[in-house]
Amino acid sequence: SDARRELFEVRVVVEHEQLGGAAAFAAANRTNWYLPSTATHERTLGGNARVAEPLTFVVVAGAGHQLPYYKPEASVDMLRRWLARASFDDDAQQPQQQRCPAE
Repeated sequence: SDARRELFEVRVVVEHEQLGGAAAFAAANRTNWYLPSTATHERTLGGNARVAEPLTFVVVAGAGHQLPYYKPEASVDMLRRWLARASFDDDAQQPQQQRCPAE
């Protein structure tokens, strides 16, 4: 699909450009991040991220090109984490329940 191709193209550009942190980013693992717990205490997958300062690449699970419309909770959580420089590595804190589709 067009979205997968564009995602691949962005990843390839970031990994192969001479950007500060590009080598560390290329070696970084993808980690899952989850939306804040609801009243049922079930974790909802937000997506996955690769982080190596100063680069952050985030994929929101199930989102389209109109992210705030398709996934409003995930878009707000992603933005809050990014602005606060908070971790996107929620797998390190909880056992895995779901996996986000590959980038």
